Amino acid sequence: MNRIHKLINEVMQEKLNAKQAQLESLQAQVNPHFLYNTLDCINWKAMTNGQVEISEMIQSLSQMFRFSLGNGEDDVTLLREVDNVRNYLMLQKKRYEERLVYLIDIPDSVMNYQVMKFLLQPLVENSILHGIGPKDTKGYVSITAEETEGLLCISIIDNGVGVDREQIAAILSGDTYESRRKRKRHGIYIVNERLKMRYGEESTLHFSNRPGGGTKVWVKIAVDRLKG
Repeated sequence: MNRIHKLINEVMQEKLNAKQAQLESLQAQVNPHFLYNTLDCINWKAMTNGQVEISEMIQSLSQMFRFSLGNGEDDVTLLREVDNVRNYLMLQKKRYEERLVYLIDIPDSVMNYQVMKFLLQPLVENSILHGIGPKDTKGYVSITAEETEGLLCISIIDNGVGVDREQIAAILSGDTYESRRKRKRHGIYIVNERLKMRYGEESTLHFSNRPGGGTKVWVKIAVDRLKG
């Protein structure tokens, strides 16, 4: 009898768990629609009042949300990844105005490769917030990619304050805490760990200080590991 009661409880719990998962799935579908509808409402209000610049920012933010939520995919085309970064850079350009100049130079021949999602944005964010942000002079960020000798080579270069090699080594090892509760540059660590898991140890991030000032971060991924 005890065994029967235990089995009944287990079956009931499984049903409850399945029902909860179903409700959470439905809720996850409702929340993005609420978010998009809200952003559309704000965008309409901005356009009605002639706030074109705010409307452009809302549209970029909306596109970033759509990319982030997506369909649960782990990989996207490099083209979609670049479009997401372009939206992010547009928002940062509104903030820094003339202090920020950026260039994206990637040939169409590599745009259809499937890369892991959120490969670029955390690295570009790091260049702007930690490289260019502390400076008073004009900041520059370039994103380039090319295929050479069976490798997809992606580089992000800025003219910021440069990197501390010991600090970067610590971050890549997982030591990203400034204090017990606050992390710094944790996105770099996450990107690097995902690269290792997805493409192997040879595809980790590399950082170097540029002779004229600033930082270069690059990654090389074997194209036979990429779809497309």
